[in-house]
Amino acid sequence: MDLTRTTLYILLPLSVVFAVVLVSQGVVQTFKGYQAASLVQPLSYDDPVPVKDAAGNVVNGPDGKP
Repeated sequence: MDLTRTTLYILLPLSVVFAVVLVSQGVVQTFKGYQAASLVQPLSYDDPVPVKDAAGNVVNGPDGKP
């Protein structure tokens, strides 16, 4: 009876509060390794190709160069 009361009234609420704290801090929730992220638009410094928008116009940077 004491073990049941301890589990239900102390350990269970304490574990829920602790879980909410960990989730709010962004703790990793998986045992998987790191995932490799791929670039959306690969960039090559050897052969610069100008980026074009949906209309086909070359997109210029803040310095005015493509």
